[in-house]
Amino acid sequence: PAALGWETIRELESGSLALMEVAIQRAIDEGQITPRPVRPLAHLLFGAICECAMVVARAPNQRKALREGTDELGRTLRAIAAE
Repeated sequence: PAALGWETIRELESGSLALMEVAIQRAIDEGQITPRPVRPLAHLLFGAICECAMVVARAPNQRKALREGTDELGRTLRAIAAE
């Protein structure tokens, strides 16, 4: 990221972020989560997933780090759905 710069990184990630926005909007439309502003939630979740990936990549026990990260992400998503 430092070599490419923030603007380039955001451009490269824009497709993934757009897909996340579509998925969140679908979940709202289907009543799976409470209606809310889609863009901020997409950015929040995208950032959390990216950070989790960085933690897993650098962890001495990657399987454990991945399990812990995905477990926590699952708990977070279930909490959003329960609102």
